[in-house]
Amino acid sequence: MKKHFYSALLCLCATLWVQNVTAQIVLKLQYLEAENAWGVFAKPGEGMDPSDNLIPGSGQITLVMPAGFSFGNVGNHGGTWINNATVESPRENPSKDYRSFGFTNNYPPIKLKKGEETLLFSVEKLAGDCPDTLYLIDNEDDPFSQVPNSVGTNPGNNLSIFDAINRLAYDVAGVYDRMMWNCDPDARLSSNEEVFEIGAFKVSPNPASNMTILDMPFQEGNLSIKNQLGQTIHKIRNYQSGQAIQLDAFSKGLYSLVVEHDGVFYTQKLLIQK
Repeated sequence: MKKHFYSALLCLCATLWVQNVTAQIVLKLQYLEAENAWGVFAKPGEGMDPSDNLIPGSGQITLVMPAGFSFGNVGNHGGTWINNATVESPRENPSKDYRSFGFTNNYPPIKLKKGEETLLFSVEKLAGDCPDTLYLIDNEDDPFSQVPNSVGTNPGNNLSIFDAINRLAYDVAGVYDRMMWNCDPDARLSSNEEVFEIGAFKVSPNPASNMTILDMPFQEGNLSIKNQLGQTIHKIRNYQSGQAIQLDAFSKGLYSLVVEHDGVFYTQKLLIQK
């Protein structure tokens, strides 16, 4: 009884001690050629300068992969992560499986440095098995991330960390590179010059000031515009290829254009200059 009382009191004191709650950690998925694996990275968001005294509380990272896809061992680099939940071919997105990895303890310790990427964990690629799509779930736009869903689960990305020196609480704000999955490093989506066969679309003009258009290999898709923290700031349902996108209300800066078509996400960067 006393143990539970003091634990609750400690949590309450920690909560009262926090100066400000922020949501500034952003995530990335990248294929690691040397390790023959895909790595999940975390990076402090803009303006975030973590101390060396970080206390992780809880975390979950969800990967979306083709139905029936298998991977090898999980390698832990920042914290210990295990594949603790799997949903195969949910009704909302039957062509995909959802694998959630839960944070269990802080060994090896998670260290976040301003402007640097930290590898949290990796999943091993099995011999000869290269999927056509593999990406981090989008908490806002993925069809299965809506609650309630058909199987009553809560997939998504989160990582709660308390900074004891700065007296701040951090969590995941979004994803800054979610589709760097490809086993062939020469086929990564990195510019507007990529061809349609590897999933790219063209953005023109880019850089842009007042308007731009997307030239897509399909007629329509659901478009999301995200800021550098991965937060969705504008959506266009059933966006038509070639349709003008007005940019007058957007501030200058770098944005991500994400189009969802038949359960697959395609992304390109857009630079807005005023």
